[in-house]
Amino acid sequence: MSESHLNKHFKSILDNHSRMQRVEPSLQNIAFPDWYITLPNCKILIEAKHIREWPKRSSTGIKFKRYTPEQKRFIFTHGRYGNGGVFILLQVDDDIMIFTWKYAYKLVGMTKLDCLRNCGFHWKRSERKWRSESFKEDLINFLSTN
Repeated sequence: MSESHLNKHFKSILDNHSRMQRVEPSLQNIAFPDWYITLPNCKILIEAKHIREWPKRSSTGIKFKRYTPEQKRFIFTHGRYGNGGVFILLQVDDDIMIFTWKYAYKLVGMTKLDCLRNCGFHWKRSERKWRSESFKEDLINFLSTN
């Protein structure tokens, strides 16, 4: 599983319920998030991140290959001054989590337990509940109200 697979998975969940546009800035040092999504009552931004597996030790925090200071700043400032609507979609192993903008600076170094306790929305990719309409409604509700 990679970040591109995570993006395809997330798109498949929201495809019939939203307008999703993948953002690919061509300029260097542009920190715009990966997704611009229009939901029925709001517009949101999502930065997608993927880590192959959880650290072996439960006390070891997560690290990203690429999560720049510009990305953190963009997520935090647009979330704070734009009244929310900016999220981090993170997959580690089979766990997929969504964090609000408030975790832009806190996410690096969080342990597995910290991540699972502090994410706003969580599911396991191997479980098929993400295919149900009620799951999709819950996800859209979370994204629309945070």
